[in-house]
Formats: sequence, structure tokens, C-alpha cells
Amino acid sequence: MPTKTVSTQQAKQVLDATHFLTVSADGPVVVFDIEGETNSTNATAIYIQLLGVSQANAQSGTTIPLWSRLAVPANAATQKNGWSFVYRPFGLDTATTANPAGGSLATTGSNILPVYLAISSTDNVYTSVGGDTQASVNFEETVLEVKNQTIVGDTTTGVDSLTVWNATGPAKRLVYFKASNSDATSNAPVYLMLFAYASPATGATPISQWQFSDTAQHAFGLGAGQQIQQGNPTTYAQNYNCYLYGSSTTGTFTATAATHWTIQARYITP
Repeated sequence: MPTKTVSTQQAKQVLDATHFLTVSADGPVVVFDIEGETNSTNATAIYIQLLGVSQANAQSGTTIPLWSRLAVPANAATQKNGWSFVYRPFGLDTATTANPAGGSLATTGSNILPVYLAISSTDNVYTSVGGDTQASVNFEETVLEVKNQTIVGDTTTGVDSLTVWNATGPAKRLVYFKASNSDATSNAPVYLMLFAYASPATGATPISQWQFSDTAQHAFGLGAGQQIQQGNPTTYAQNYNCYLYGSSTTGTFTATAATHWTIQARYITP
């Protein structure tokens, strides 16, 4: 997908002790470039940070950043200091960084939070600091931005499967889903499986599967979307619908039955 740019110039603001720059309010992005300049004061270090919470919800001295880099060292002169961080060609994927929700560090490496740019006087946590900063961020969204997205399911209701779509008509594309399982552990992982037909039998082979080894919510973006096609092993008919089923086994389907999954998905109709 094409990259986007947001900047403090566009937002008609600066980064400072009370202002963040919104990169994406909808969820994670892949960041390619972060650059700018800071009106810094000698003896004050400035860190550039990506946070998963807005300025209104950030807690100085507590909120843990998704990403943090020293932009201006404390021994820099009192002047405008320029800085630049480049992550091309692959980018910095904020969906795989640590999740700082609530100010505590989860090490699952699966982040579904929005992305905000801030300045801080400390590295490991966000600490509010002055120092007017202009900044620009080039990024790519991990979820296709279109107006005709349809959202099904939710992140609170306990289920064992989700029908994403089951109606004939124009081809649809699965673009994103997020899910969790309250029973999953590293010693007893569970699996979310993708099928094009309903009610797969025990032992059925899925189109794809995703492993869950903890109870955290995990998000998966599928770029421009995935069309679904699979032959039914009983009727031999080609199916083009989309179902997500929880399984207790890998590779072949064994239904879960405790409704400990939460599943939400998005699809588009081109």
C-alpha cells in the first residue's frame, strides 16, 4: 500500500510537554522514517517515542513506549538540533512491539494499539518534557483503509467460531482480524483456523491457521485482503465464504467448545 506522511506542520502544532502527534488513531502502522528538529536546552535529554496512548491518557513516569530513541543528548548545546531515524526498506512494524496498555509491559510482542509520537526526557518510560519539536513521520497502515469495510464479531463475547461472511455475490476479501483465547498457554497452545465452508469435520485441513500461546489479544492485518476459496472434502463443491474456527490441535481441525475465544474480523466487498 502507498505510504502516508503526518507532520506537526500539517497539524499546526509542535511536540512538547502537552502535545503528541497522532500517527494512527485506528491501530498499528509500519513506520519508515521519523525526522525533525528540537529546540533543546543544554542538560536536558530528548527522546523521541512512539506511544500506544494519546496525550490525554499518557501517564508521565509510568507509560511505557512502543519505541524510544535518543534524539538530543543532554550535553548538546542550547539550539535547534536535527535528528532522523530511517527504517527502510522493511519498516518498523508497531504491531510487533511491546504493548504498553495501562502502563505495564507485556512481552507478547503483539500490539493492537494506536500510534502517537511524543517527546520524553527518559528512555524506558514516557516522562513529560518541554522542548518545542517539529517532526514528520512516513508510514504505511497495516489495515487497508477503505470506506466499505464490514466489521463482524467483537472483542468481548465468548465464542468458538465466527462466520465472517456466508452469502453469495461479489467476491469479498478478508483484510483484518483480532482474536484471543483465555485458556491459551505456551505449553498448551490453541489455533484459529480459516475455512471457506461451514461446520468442518474433525480432522479437516484449514486454508490457514494462527497459533495462540497466551491469553493476550492478537491482531493480524492481511494487506489488500485475502480472497477465500476451498473445496468441501465431502461435497467436492468449491466454497468462497469465510469462517474462523477455534481448534485445539494444529494442522487439522479439532473444535474447541468452551467459548473462550473472542474474534472480530473485517472484510471488504470490492
